[in-house]
Amino acid sequence: MKKVLLSVIITCSSIFSFSQYFLGLRASQYGGVTNVGFNPAIAGDRHRFDMTIIGLGTTLSNNYVGIDPKTFLKKNYINSDLNFQETYMRERVNGKKKNIYVGTQIQGPLSFMFTFGKKKENHKNALAFTWNINTVVNADNMSEKFARIAYWGVGYKSDSISHFNYLEMHEKNLSIQAMSWLDYGITYSREVYNKGDHYVKVGGTLKFIQAVISGNVVMKDLNYRWQNYDTLSIYNTSANLDVNSFAPTSKEYFSDDKGGDVGNYVKDLFKVKDGGFSAAGDIAAVYEWRPKRDKYLYKMDGKEWYDVGKSLYTIQAGFSMTDLGRVRFKRSEYSYNFEVKKLDWYVKDFNANDGLQSIGDTIRSTPGFILKPTKSTYTMWLPTRFNFWIDYNPVHFFGIHALASVAPRMNPDRSVHHITTFSFTPHLDWTYFGLYLPVSCDVLGNVGFGTTVRIGPLIIGTSDLLGLMGAKKFMYNADVHVALKIPILPRKHRDRDKDFVSNRLDECKKVKGTWETRGCPDKDGDGITDTEDKCPDNPGPRATQGCPDRDGDGVYDMNDDCPDEKGLAELKGCPDTDGDGIADKDDDCPTEAGTVALIGCPDRDGDGVADKDDACVDVPGDIAHKGCPDSDGDGLYDNEDDCPREAGPSENKGCPYKDTDGDGVLDKDDDCPTVFGDKDNKGCPKLAKKELEIIKYAFENLEFETGKDVIRKTSYISLNSLASLLVSKPNYGLQIEGHTDSDGKPENNLVLSQKRAEAVKRYLIGKGVDGSKLETAGYGDTKPIADNKTKEGKQKNRRVEMTIVFK
Repeated sequence: MKKVLLSVIITCSSIFSFSQYFLGLRASQYGGVTNVGFNPAIAGDRHRFDMTIIGLGTTLSNNYVGIDPKTFLKKNYINSDLNFQETYMRERVNGKKKNIYVGTQIQGPLSFMFTFGKKKENHKNALAFTWNINTVVNADNMSEKFARIAYWGVGYKSDSISHFNYLEMHEKNLSIQAMSWLDYGITYSREVYNKGDHYVKVGGTLKFIQAVISGNVVMKDLNYRWQNYDTLSIYNTSANLDVNSFAPTSKEYFSDDKGGDVGNYVKDLFKVKDGGFSAAGDIAAVYEWRPKRDKYLYKMDGKEWYDVGKSLYTIQAGFSMTDLGRVRFKRSEYSYNFEVKKLDWYVKDFNANDGLQSIGDTIRSTPGFILKPTKSTYTMWLPTRFNFWIDYNPVHFFGIHALASVAPRMNPDRSVHHITTFSFTPHLDWTYFGLYLPVSCDVLGNVGFGTTVRIGPLIIGTSDLLGLMGAKKFMYNADVHVALKIPILPRKHRDRDKDFVSNRLDECKKVKGTWETRGCPDKDGDGITDTEDKCPDNPGPRATQGCPDRDGDGVYDMNDDCPDEKGLAELKGCPDTDGDGIADKDDDCPTEAGTVALIGCPDRDGDGVADKDDACVDVPGDIAHKGCPDSDGDGLYDNEDDCPREAGPSENKGCPYKDTDGDGVLDKDDDCPTVFGDKDNKGCPKLAKKELEIIKYAFENLEFETGKDVIRKTSYISLNSLASLLVSKPNYGLQIEGHTDSDGKPENNLVLSQKRAEAVKRYLIGKGVDGSKLETAGYGDTKPIADNKTKEGKQKNRRVEMTIVFK
């Protein structure tokens, strides 16, 4: 039995991960989306927009067992030779009922809120979307005797402490209840009254509740007696055990032979399979007394605004009711409603290794348990809370917040609940920093001295700092919370030049002006703002855009195309330096007289092309060819002809073709332009029959070691003949090109083909051939001459081609 009870305690203690909830932050006007679950009346919140990245924390509270905080705060504090339970844990023995509370809430990513409005009441409305993962576990109404037996176990030592053997004991309304659920909330809040010093706002959240997992054990009447530590006598007892269909019922639930899979089980938990969706709601109303609000009123951009960095109220009083609703679950086969008239249960035979399955099997198989019919579903009440608070702010950044959070049990048989808590929180609040120091106590008798800090997007804190710091000898409750968010906070309008026109709309941010002139001055006092006045420092009529005649040429600046240069009236106030009747600003050649047709530029050769554009400035020519003629009559104008005095074809840029080696074949057609050759051989010498045979013999007999660039000795004779030919013919060169088949990687084939060509070159050089006459190239498998799919084709493609070139 001790193992069973310890398993329950360990299970309960391992699932908490949030707080009840961000107690210090409840005092802040910068709570944003984190406070929506506490107070949905978020209109007037300081945030323009606020979104959660993640919120995490933890809380555990009980009024029975405390633990020395140094056990987990101080390294090497625990002495393994001592009994941990007796040395580092402490019972609170006072004859009162014992209770345990574990609360969980994780606010999911992308939960957000935003405020909106117009004019100075720019936070009049607010909308929010939130989603949370919740778990609450309660163990309520345990008698001290029951709790001590559970804590010390059933045995002689326990009996010597709590004296329970053969003692008739009675438990009334003993319950252990747990529930996990998801909620998805849509919140709307609005200001409903705002006159004089009084302000009222309301808000509400509609929640869609997704059932996840739950279980409860409720014993309305439990009468029992232990006999000799191995027999439990139960009589006149009634109890309920409810477990939903997704609850794991034994240690084999996830075993391979059962087809279990933890990952799929977790996924199924969050699917709408067990009970579907239910609905719940939050409501809130807030009153604020604002006697100093006009102190923070300022004018900007022709309107009145409140300084969003200041607290407008001196006193705020509020009420909220949260999580009003129920969740429906499907019962599993291990749910029971039973009575026991009289039963002597020999517990030594009881094996709880299979958890709920073991309990269920025992209830069904043991005479004395009278089972009653149950429905296929059951409902669990959410942990409803009624929150009442008052906040007093003597100055805009400092306040004192008092809160009563009342958490009733909405249904003793099937509900989870928070712990009723009372707190008093001094707080400092600025735009991107807040410090909150809650002092709290709960109905379990636990007192906490906490701290929460808000630094930009990060919120971190605890409702019991002394315990976490080890200042308490024993801790009966613990709490840590943290949130990371994306807050966007409106700021007071910036007005750099203090002219009551915001920087955003001020067209003259560095100089004072008026709202009517969008923050711009009129320095010359001519009634035209400097931003519109072409002459802001000199008065002038609006007809001339505020400008005088600066150059004194008799043409007003507004009509003067050259207001800073004295000019001619007929040229709109612009000068004409070369006197050609064209204003300098329009004259491409302002210092040389020219014609209107050539935009004021001269034309010395009179061909209609301005001198500045004429490639042949002193010779008349074609306008289309930059004023140049075709002197050699070859159809190319001189400016395009590389040989303007010698006729030549256009494809050779007007120059005649040459025959460098005098063999009657023009260089453009001559494959050997510097070597006298045969016209029938494209200007190259013809090779003798014997020379062709030497080359062919060398090509056909050239072989390498497989996969290498090593020439086989059988190829030496043919290569020696080729070397002798090249040595005897000084003007003979050789182009050596290596090729491979497609086997292997292309990059490796390319390297091999190059190496083989180089190997032939080295061999010929070794035989006296001038290396400058030898050119090599490697093409790998890129130039096949046969099909690489056949063995014969691959053999042909593995080759080194040698071609005589003339030097």
